[in-house]
Amino acid sequence: MIPKHVPQKHAKGCLVATAAMVLGIGYDAALAAFGGRVPESEGYDFGEFEQVLAEHGWATARKWKHMRHLNRDREIWPVAPWADLHQCEVQTTGNHSVLMLRDGTVIDPLTPEPKRLSDYKHVYSIAALTRIPQPCQHLDTFLVKDSEMTGRVHCKDCGHSREWDAY
Repeated sequence: MIPKHVPQKHAKGCLVATAAMVLGIGYDAALAAFGGRVPESEGYDFGEFEQVLAEHGWATARKWKHMRHLNRDREIWPVAPWADLHQCEVQTTGNHSVLMLRDGTVIDPLTPEPKRLSDYKHVYSIAALTRIPQPCQHLDTFLVKDSEMTGRVHCKDCGHSREWDAY
């Protein structure tokens, strides 16, 4: 699946637009998922971006140009894509979020034309975005414990059950 380009509507709304492209929703719906604060003078951060994605069944694995634990830069950077989708932090006039596909095509919230990471002055980090298979799409609030004996919960809507330990 190739995500649809979603332009950012606010000066610092690149992470909102990137999340919208990943989730397949509009910018305004993504902004609501972030809590609704308009990112004009200060944008959202990676922690907020990753939390929004996690709430919608996505996991992230981020690599940085500078490996702090080794106190050095990577010898080969940027690394080759290793997932179908990646969120990348690049430099434009400031730090900026873009979406990269497995083939290296970059979808930038600032422009509808496809790009490559080589089009940017710097690439600071690359995060693989992976959809986690969900057994059902219901919120945890719909799960009820079967009994103390089984240690399982089930969804009141679809009947799917799973181990209680996960909750």
